[in-house]
Amino acid sequence: MTDKNKGQETSKTAILTVAEAAELITAQPKSVTVQEGSPASFTVTAAGDNLTYQWQAKGNDGTWQDVAGATKATLSVSQATKELNGSQYQVVVKSGDKSETSSVVTLTVTDKAVTQFFADVPLNNQFFTEINWMGTSGYSTGWVQADGSRLYMPLDGIHRDAFAAFMYRISGDTGYQAPAVSPFRDIRLFTNEGVARV
Repeated sequence: MTDKNKGQETSKTAILTVAEAAELITAQPKSVTVQEGSPASFTVTAAGDNLTYQWQAKGNDGTWQDVAGATKATLSVSQATKELNGSQYQVVVKSGDKSETSSVVTLTVTDKAVTQFFADVPLNNQFFTEINWMGTSGYSTGWVQADGSRLYMPLDGIHRDAFAAFMYRISGDTGYQAPAVSPFRDIRLFTNEGVARV
């Protein structure tokens, strides 16, 4: 600064403080790992007035595309499929003229856990998938052992009575009512005597 006497005077130092705009997102969504067929969800936490949300998915071309109907704080996937493994998501949060995009999260889908239904049919059995399906679907009950395990006895022959039981169970609830007297002379009705399991 120059005064009328050609003198100079320096003002005191001033500090300019620029306040950062308050962040809308207070808790970022987190990546999720689930088994195939299980539900999955991502949630963002935000603070502000009249908040709006728009979840986006990363397309194969690398661009972000809005997920139709995903306009809440939580993005839900009702059933995770193997096709969704590695898919990425983010959410755009807005409040008035403020906008903030969340961090990117990833959905990892692992193989569905397989439970061995019959003790004598291990996972490496040639027909494990088919035989295990028979048990888990309720079409074959096997033979229950004293320790609670079940045997399928895959190399034993199938008798006609067992085959009839398989077919009946596979047909579902048809409303069939058995007659009071069996039409087959060699088939007697069981009451509380118990039946061989098949």
